[in-house]
Amino acid sequence: MMTMLKSLLLMMFMLTSNCDWTGGEITDYGEYCDGEFKISVYEKDNRLKYEVRNRNDELVIQQDMNISVFQRWGLFLDKKKDFWVLSSDVGISVWRKDPDTGQYRKHTFYHRLGKDDVPPELYASSLRRFL
Repeated sequence: MMTMLKSLLLMMFMLTSNCDWTGGEITDYGEYCDGEFKISVYEKDNRLKYEVRNRNDELVIQQDMNISVFQRWGLFLDKKKDFWVLSSDVGISVWRKDPDTGQYRKHTFYHRLGKDDVPPELYASSLRRFL
């Protein structure tokens, strides 16, 4: 019964989302779904807001920085499913899944990043301008 419920939730998740996004960069508001995650990006009170939900509609990542929508920003889901946040006003952070807890933890960089510090697909994207 529980497996059936999970399958039903997954089907609902897929049907209510546009799941043709294959990951990579996000530079506009909207909903992005790659089959594993549903990412909502929106503006509230002139601040960028985002949240990432898994297939079970559980919140796994939520915006926790005051990113101004008047500054340059970009989000990026890489091939390892690390979630990068790039902003001209607050810097660069990456959310990575902790192998012990299974929860995503944020790491903020306090220095400039170069080509060898980011995944190749992020470096090849238009978001390279933040590095």
